[in-house]
Amino acid sequence: MGAYGHQDVPFEQLVEELQPERSPNHPPLVSGHVRLQNVSTPTLSLPGLTSTPLAVNTETAKFDLSLYVEQDTEHGLRTTLEYSTDLFDAATMRRMLGHWQTLLESVAADPERSISHLPLLTEPERHQLLVEWNETWTEDPRESCVHRLFEAQVETDSRCHRRCLWRAVADLSELNDRANRVAHYLRERGVGPEVLVGLYVERSLLMMEGLLGILKGRGAYVPLDPAYPKSRLTFMLGDSRAPVLITQQHLAERLVPQHVVVVCLDLEQAAICRRARQIRTAVSSPTTWRT
Repeated sequence: MGAYGHQDVPFEQLVEELQPERSPNHPPLVSGHVRLQNVSTPTLSLPGLTSTPLAVNTETAKFDLSLYVEQDTEHGLRTTLEYSTDLFDAATMRRMLGHWQTLLESVAADPERSISHLPLLTEPERHQLLVEWNETWTEDPRESCVHRLFEAQVETDSRCHRRCLWRAVADLSELNDRANRVAHYLRERGVGPEVLVGLYVERSLLMMEGLLGILKGRGAYVPLDPAYPKSRLTFMLGDSRAPVLITQQHLAERLVPQHVVVVCLDLEQAAICRRARQIRTAVSSPTTWRT
């Protein structure tokens, strides 16, 4: 309310007093403003003459964006939008005026509603946003397992040969080969359908090798987060009764399970690499997941 006491200060004087940093790219103080003209223009009445207001088009925008609202007793509100053509085009401004009209109609229809809950989009725009742009339906291969989809991606996507994963492998096909060797290594240790394998590995390339290797070996993995307390990890491993545990050497020293075959991916990498480079497993039913 205190600002109204200075409403008659000329804009030029305000700029002179504030001394803002001047730039030819934008106005000195504000980029846009709204002006409400709620005082009717007096009618000039002279004997024998008829006066009509003449709108003057300066064709020059003082600000980047200006909204002029004039209260018209006959038609309601008359709105004019002035904008810089260097920043906006006519289509954008028409869309903005449509949002403004939608907001005003919503206020008139429900004046007690909070303005933050009033709509701005027109019905065609809402339909485009919620319906047209959300038509992303695609076929869901529910009968395919994760490792099968991964193999299909490696075989069909030629771009995978130009990708890097953790900068540790040249492409995804190499990761697929490593997972195949892990799967063969696990199969020789009794991993098969319905066999649970603990996955106690840090987030790294080895984790991906172990996860895919378990699935390719027709097993199901039990995720063991290294950040969990030792007591919780011991309970989870014992409760799942997983006969095999995939881990790393420095993690295996922290968790010493009994009656469990421990496979250290980093320590036994040489032995794993001696296995067959290709393995293809036929999964008759979706893999059993255990959490």
